[in-house]
Amino acid sequence: MICWKDYVSEHVAQTRCRKERADLASIHSKDENDFVTEVAYGDGMGLSGMKVWIGLHKNKHGGWEWSDGTPYDYNNWDDKQPDNYNCHETESPEDCTQIYSSGKWNDLRCDGLVRKGVCKRKWIPLEMEKLK
Repeated sequence: MICWKDYVSEHVAQTRCRKERADLASIHSKDENDFVTEVAYGDGMGLSGMKVWIGLHKNKHGGWEWSDGTPYDYNNWDDKQPDNYNCHETESPEDCTQIYSSGKWNDLRCDGLVRKGVCKRKWIPLEMEKLK
């Protein structure tokens, strides 16, 4: 997980994850959702009202996709979510996603400002030859 001293949009959070050769986290099972929730809120700094970015966003066709390109094969939306609540003429649609301390998800404006994000990097084993 990465915490920032400043509040950042989803795009800036993703850019910061990619500088670490990672993406905002994708989630594909209940166990993984529980793990990401623990990473996001288990440090005592994740107050229940704090927003935490994960890597789910709407694509150009209006469907949901993960920023790392993995399949959207699991969800844990909170009741009545996603609701695109801020989609008014004067506001941006809610096309990005935060995870609550309960592990439930909420759609959020991508230009919303958030202090935390969970970055996930694929594990790549070192080749044995490189160790010699």
